[in-house]
Amino acid sequence: MKNFILSFLCLFIFPHVIGAQQVVFADDASQTAFADIYAIDNESFARHISSVTDRAKASFLREYMALMNYTAANTQANYDAYIAASDCAFDDVAKSAYAENLTCQLHIHKCMVYMYSGSMVSGGLQFWKSYRAFKQAEQKYPNYTGQLSFRGIYNILFSQIPEKWKTLKGLLGLPDGNLELGFKQVEQYRKAVATLRGVGDEALVFSFVNMFFSHDQNLTSELTKLIKQNPTAVVRYAYVLSCGQRQMGSEAEATLQATDTKTFDRFPLLYHQRAKYALRRVDTKNVIHWSHKFLDTYRGVSNKNNAYLQMAYAYLFMDNKAMAKQMVDKCLAVKSDFDIDRRSHEEAERLMKSDTTMLRARFLFEYGNFAESLRTLERHTPSKDDVVEHTFRRARANEKLGNKAVAIKQYDNVIALSQNDTRYFGPYSCVYVADLYLSSGDKTRALHYVDMAKKLNNGEYQKELDQRIELTRRAINGKK
Repeated sequence: MKNFILSFLCLFIFPHVIGAQQVVFADDASQTAFADIYAIDNESFARHISSVTDRAKASFLREYMALMNYTAANTQANYDAYIAASDCAFDDVAKSAYAENLTCQLHIHKCMVYMYSGSMVSGGLQFWKSYRAFKQAEQKYPNYTGQLSFRGIYNILFSQIPEKWKTLKGLLGLPDGNLELGFKQVEQYRKAVATLRGVGDEALVFSFVNMFFSHDQNLTSELTKLIKQNPTAVVRYAYVLSCGQRQMGSEAEATLQATDTKTFDRFPLLYHQRAKYALRRVDTKNVIHWSHKFLDTYRGVSNKNNAYLQMAYAYLFMDNKAMAKQMVDKCLAVKSDFDIDRRSHEEAERLMKSDTTMLRARFLFEYGNFAESLRTLERHTPSKDDVVEHTFRRARANEKLGNKAVAIKQYDNVIALSQNDTRYFGPYSCVYVADLYLSSGDKTRALHYVDMAKKLNNGEYQKELDQRIELTRRAINGKK
């Protein structure tokens, strides 16, 4: 959950300023400065912010630029600059005519900074304060366009809070959240402000939540077209990270290749993404090169152990087990509370026993090279311990290649073999079959497989699977 919220906030930070029934920075000077922020253009921002006459707006914009500088390159100096700008903004905003809306956003920004720096409790408190300020703003400005984005973000985030935390959520007066409605509200907001300078960039980044957490392929295609027309640094950054979740490696790499070095240095995670895509092409030399660039540039905590893990994979493919083991040890030595880092530790602990052919097929699939992944699997005879995963990965490739009947049969084989297996292959097979039946209109069979997924979900990635199962169940039941 902690990593979920941080990932979400890192991609979808959202500044708005109240303005009658419409969004945003009503004066041109503020809107121009806003656009500079999304381009991470400090020089232009310094020039344009001098023309913003409203003190609260100017203070908020300076805080936001400090936030972007910190999240891009989270050095101690940038952290200190952010805290100073934030303190000033809280003071100035409190005296403004739109205090509630700006205060809501300032708390969200501070939540992200605290979480990014490892202060989870402090981050959670800021998030709660942001929601309280949002409710006040919603009552005061019920017809404000920007409320759509707030409603969407809170619906999505609160829908993801684990079941065991729901009692606490109720005590704090927080809503359950509606994932599908949240997606819809985010999209409505994006379309409402698409032509507004700066705000359109913000809304486009915000919409990547749909690519990141939903399974709407039509929307993914639409956003992909939009990104190709938009050179703004933060938008490109969000797009590349989203592609990492959607098996769109070749398109993401093309975007990275067209991105200047300055943007890489400001967003070191892009170096990590280059290493990730190189690994999925089994380009071992570039895995090591880009991983070292990331580790030399990045000052955060999360994903460092994954960089070492990726180099371990690369050395395994190079048949250099001594170096692979050295990278595994470095991965395990990096301590972190983030969910993604714990998964890296889990993978590292079993890596040296892994079948490299199976790994190669998995990475080819994750890059989007489904045909080559399937060929690799079909040429390979798995060990007894790898039969379930081998069958699962063949099913995934066949599904992506349009071989629906073959995929369902293979998924069913995985499910049958997974009754006493705690790995994720069985429950995910149920979910994917449910999706296939739902796409053909057979809701009865789809629900049957969702119920099976729930019963089998007693091991790996349980939290993520719970969320995925619930998403599919809602889609079957037509809940919006």
